[in-house]
Amino acid sequence: MPRPWYAAQLKPNAGAIAERNLRRQGFELFVPQEQCAVRGASAFRTVRRPLFPGYVFVRAGADMAVPSAALRAVNGTQGVVRLVSFGASPAPLPPGFVEALIERYDAGGRMAPPQMLREGDRVRMASAPFVDMIGSIEKVSAERRVWILLDLLGTKVRLSASSDDLALVS
Repeated sequence: MPRPWYAAQLKPNAGAIAERNLRRQGFELFVPQEQCAVRGASAFRTVRRPLFPGYVFVRAGADMAVPSAALRAVNGTQGVVRLVSFGASPAPLPPGFVEALIERYDAGGRMAPPQMLREGDRVRMASAPFVDMIGSIEKVSAERRVWILLDLLGTKVRLSASSDDLALVS
């Protein structure tokens, strides 16, 4: 039977401390991150931010004798507030949820873009200089280039972008 994943709430600005201490105790961790462009004083820069700020996914390591007893140690770990619980016991995440997230990441820790971008979809630009602008997909080419129509100052402007630089808007 696969070991379940749990969500642990972190103390503010203590993510690195919590990760280090949990790994040292033998827990498996997953901290999904996304790349986004941030406007600095003079230019845009790309930074990695947590997909779920303030939380980390944790499960008992394969070598832990009693995984349920080991999970109690998470609440006492420096940098961790508590495991997300409903009632007295920690609430496991739905089976396959974390595994599905892990499959979306490549070896470099970058989240893969959605596989299905179609003409007419609304997307948000995630890279400079058009960061956070919303447009619609006009055309998707075979080499993963996407032609987008952006509304700039009342005029439709056509530009090309990599599918890695786009996020679907619901």
